[in-house]
Amino acid sequence: MKNTIEIKNGFLLFIALGVYFLLMDALGFANNAILRSFNAVLILYFINRTITNKIESGSTDFFEAYFAALKTGAFAVLLSMIGLLVYVQFRGGEVFLKELSGSLFFGRNLGIIPYVAALFFEGIASVVIGVFIIMQYRGKQLYNPKLD
Repeated sequence: MKNTIEIKNGFLLFIALGVYFLLMDALGFANNAILRSFNAVLILYFINRTITNKIESGSTDFFEAYFAALKTGAFAVLLSMIGLLVYVQFRGGEVFLKELSGSLFFGRNLGIIPYVAALFFEGIASVVIGVFIIMQYRGKQLYNPKLD
């Protein structure tokens, strides 16, 4: 399978994010927006890991590594949103969602589906920004002969 690195790292990112947020919830820090934004470090780590795997496997194409990193992040965000839907339903649905959304930067009175959709777009945006940042750093190690 061609996308095994992306799927593996995307799944590991999903697990890491899930453990991180469950741990924050268990410790009572789930409503701390600053700690919640720390997930960007996890995203950057796994995006960098995908790019490193591509380089180590002999790929020197900039765009191949770029899109592999995007696929990793997008897969993790998709799995995370499915996991969030299940978790919110398990914890009490709309009642738990009102408690959970108190620390968000956007709308406070969203239903479950709009809430997950907003977080999906926020997650995809953070992945795109993260891939851009890492590719600026790691891009020197890649060569794209198509640009010659």
